[in-house]
Amino acid sequence: MKIYRVFALILTLVFALSLASCGSSGGAGTSAEDTSSAEPASSVPETQSDAENTSSAPETPGDGISIVVLGDSIARGYGLQNVERERYSALLSDLLKEYYERVDITNYGIDGQTGKELADSLASNPPAELSGADAVIISIGGNNMLTRLGELFKDSDMLKEGAVEALKDYFTNLIATDAVGKSRFEAAAAKISQMVSSINSVFESENFKSLLNDAVSKLRDELPAIVSAVREAGAKRILVQTIYNPYYDTVISLRGVDGKLDLATRGEQAVAELNNVIRELADENGYEIVEIHDAFSASLDKLTNAGIDLSSAVSGFPLNFGVDPHPNAAGHRLIAELIKEKLLG
Repeated sequence: MKIYRVFALILTLVFALSLASCGSSGGAGTSAEDTSSAEPASSVPETQSDAENTSSAPETPGDGISIVVLGDSIARGYGLQNVERERYSALLSDLLKEYYERVDITNYGIDGQTGKELADSLASNPPAELSGADAVIISIGGNNMLTRLGELFKDSDMLKEGAVEALKDYFTNLIATDAVGKSRFEAAAAKISQMVSSINSVFESENFKSLLNDAVSKLRDELPAIVSAVREAGAKRILVQTIYNPYYDTVISLRGVDGKLDLATRGEQAVAELNNVIRELADENGYEIVEIHDAFSASLDKLTNAGIDLSSAVSGFPLNFGVDPHPNAAGHRLIAELIKEKLLG
């Protein structure tokens, strides 16, 4: 497990700040949904006529396959530079061309979609492409929690005036040798210690536990409704993705700061219970699981957009950092491979 000892607290600060603002327009796929790198959320499908969906290997050479992708911003391809080419549905299309003469994939992913929103949409206006689809791939559940998580941070110390200044003073004076620099460093470290304590207290609060329980309970009701609607619409095969932990390798510890931020454990705490629901309901509801969570956790590659760019900094204070937990291009490649293996296995 990696321990980021330099600049890493900035990541967490912006992480929480982003959560505090991600509750608008329907939620967050596994994060905030409104950056310029993503296309506007839309209910209009994007179809790749040489692309995506499968249920099994072709019975005879030249068979075609049709696939529909439903769900949140992970399905949509949020955060990618070239959404149409880099998201997993497009990559899956390319992979399946080795096995099928014709591959049709229609992507209905919507940034911020919650389980309830998907269930309601399918109940009122199911996509025509579901009828006869060889496979339907579903990415849903993360927004059930993220759309409300930011509310818990609104009153935390880390969002109060002086937080950013403390971070800047900390890193600017991290290796100071003069008395003034050391004093500023110690004061900043004390402030950051309060921030760390505030963040941890949110995750340990009854409010957080209540939020998580509510998200899990709703997914337990919504997922069967989603699957039932997809099956009634005429899909032949249904695949549901588990939810990965975007901070599975991130534990933050800083010199002079009391406590640590174990984002790996905090993230796992959230996704584990949601994934338990996805796994527990599979047999009863007749869908298959694409085990995204375990594959991401076992990988040594960087698979999400979260991270810090140290190439541009002023006085030791990094200017470029990212907290977006959505899959990057490598993450989408891995998801495409996992879906292909499930379809052809």
